[in-house]
Amino acid sequence: MQQFFSANSIYFRKSCPNTPQQNGVAERKHRHLLELTRTMLLEASVPSHYWVDAIFTAAYIINRLPSPTLNGLTPYQKLFNRVPDYSFMRVFGSACYPNFNATSANKLSPRSVQCVFLGYASGYKGYRCLDPFTGRVYVNRHVRFHEDTYPFKTLSSAPSRSISTTSSPMHLTDITLDPPLQPVPTLTAAPAPTPSSLPRSPSILITLCVPSPHSSYPTSTTSPPPSHLSSHTSSSTPQTTSTDTVSPETTSPTSTTVVNHHPMQTRAKSGIFKPKTIFNLSTVTINADPTCFTEANKQLKWCEAMADEFNALINNNTWDLVPFDNSKNIVGCKWIYKTKYHSDGSLERHKARLVAQGFNQQAGIDFSETFSPVVKPTTVRIVLTLVISFGWGIRQFDVKNAFLHGNLTEEVYMRQPRGFIHPHFPNHICRLCKAIYGLKQAPRAWFHRFSSFLLQHNFSCSKSDNSLFIYRQNNTIIYLLLYVDDIIITGNSEFSVTQFISIISKHFAMKDLGNLHYFLGVEAIRSAKGLFLSQHKYVTDLLARFHLHTVKPVRTPLASRTTLSISDGELLSDSTEYRSMVGALQYLTLTRPDITYAVHLVSQFMHAPRTTHIFAVKRIFRYLQRTRDHGLWLQQSNLPTCIVAYSDADWAGCPDSSRSTTGFAVFLGPNLVSWKAKK
Repeated sequence: MQQFFSANSIYFRKSCPNTPQQNGVAERKHRHLLELTRTMLLEASVPSHYWVDAIFTAAYIINRLPSPTLNGLTPYQKLFNRVPDYSFMRVFGSACYPNFNATSANKLSPRSVQCVFLGYASGYKGYRCLDPFTGRVYVNRHVRFHEDTYPFKTLSSAPSRSISTTSSPMHLTDITLDPPLQPVPTLTAAPAPTPSSLPRSPSILITLCVPSPHSSYPTSTTSPPPSHLSSHTSSSTPQTTSTDTVSPETTSPTSTTVVNHHPMQTRAKSGIFKPKTIFNLSTVTINADPTCFTEANKQLKWCEAMADEFNALINNNTWDLVPFDNSKNIVGCKWIYKTKYHSDGSLERHKARLVAQGFNQQAGIDFSETFSPVVKPTTVRIVLTLVISFGWGIRQFDVKNAFLHGNLTEEVYMRQPRGFIHPHFPNHICRLCKAIYGLKQAPRAWFHRFSSFLLQHNFSCSKSDNSLFIYRQNNTIIYLLLYVDDIIITGNSEFSVTQFISIISKHFAMKDLGNLHYFLGVEAIRSAKGLFLSQHKYVTDLLARFHLHTVKPVRTPLASRTTLSISDGELLSDSTEYRSMVGALQYLTLTRPDITYAVHLVSQFMHAPRTTHIFAVKRIFRYLQRTRDHGLWLQQSNLPTCIVAYSDADWAGCPDSSRSTTGFAVFLGPNLVSWKAKK
């Protein structure tokens, strides 16, 4: 609070002891709340230890009642500028029946039980419903109310169900099992040995399983009865040695013996288990890519993908098989599986890639230099601005198995890939002739191979960006942008661009992706007035990945006057998620300058994030929830080469180091092409 007061120029002063009149406004409101709380508790005969729920409900009601101080308006209407919804309000302490369809343990469980309404949930748009027999509070949106019935009034004179040992939540009566007309087969595949003290019944065996809070619940029609049924039958049915005896001790290998001799009413007896939290079950579990060869080898689509990859390696003469040599440094290899999607989320293909385990390489023996440049985001935006302003066409290509085109200058040996070991030379190893994914020098070898090809065809490398190649001959201009194996080609002559594409295709396996529409996770939508760059799909995937797709949206990525310090809040026990979230946000700044400063701010605490820092990160995601359709608009201009730059800085804004934070934005014509925030 002190930080809030300082930021808003508020002077904090306490009242003297035993002088409530100095804080009369707050004390009077406390009296108002307590009077309403007391009335609701007494009217519904709700025990006094539920006073917290009652006082929250009282505040909820008061905030929605007209006030003469506000000229007949409600506090809710004054704050949110809209009339409150009174249809959502119910009588405190009345009987209610929440819907359990989505959370029932099995098909025979009751779909609702009588509960007591305890107010409105905080953080959810739902009701708080108390089961008076178990003490459990349900938060549910679908609830039926009997507002003229107060369960606590009837419970105050009736015996409590929670101390009964012979009744159950379903009010089952004593059960007598009649002898079956014909033998019934056992319910278990292989009956477990029965203790010697009990006779083995040849005609019927019933296995009673007690589900644990961590076990998965059966959902089939042959599910075992709930655990409270076994307690009831064992206490009400005498045990005999006849053929129709129920043997609760006879269990299957996967069941648990039911022994309920104590009178305590436990949660398991009442059928209450801790709910399992499962996120995105249909997309994460069912459509998950294989993580190992054993798993992928069981599916035809992945076997075909591996065969395609292996054939491409063989056709490219990637390696030669040589006898095993223990004196050589031999690296391993593994299969990586990835499902490729289009920009609209539809399935593109299943990709299996063989990668070398480059972490086994030794510097100076099988690799030396490893650096390989990629095109800068600013360069991409500048070229796209020129394309829009001059009305050029722009094509997009993908080089198939790009790294396999790189030539190695070192001797590298690798084990044969699993699933494709040569039947006649199973102990041979692969001497690599071409680069392969996973090698430390593979990106550099591919870039050197492709850039050398471009230079031989009269392209020149830009001095400001090594991944921008420019062709100038007579009046023809061609720009080529290279990001690993993704290529963008544009120019003022469509014929020259098409001619050069055919030349490249003769030397490299190219996949024509048509006009630019999806590049490096960025959607490009072109119209007659310009080009819109968006990462809508990426934002949607991020919100689902971090389980934030249902958060409440906000209008700004940061609260006003937000300052974060390395000492604010408590240290996070696990900083892995924080770093993953911030890293994902950094990539999003490619098309979102509106979150650049906020991401810069939270990126300063990657080494030791605290609770205040994770709250700031989640606020950015709440802002993205509201603005997931936002992006970068590049429009046509008559002055595409006019450069305008803006910059600004604060003064010792960092609370820890007193360093200043600066930011700049550079426009090429009317289009923003470069921006940054830096301390």
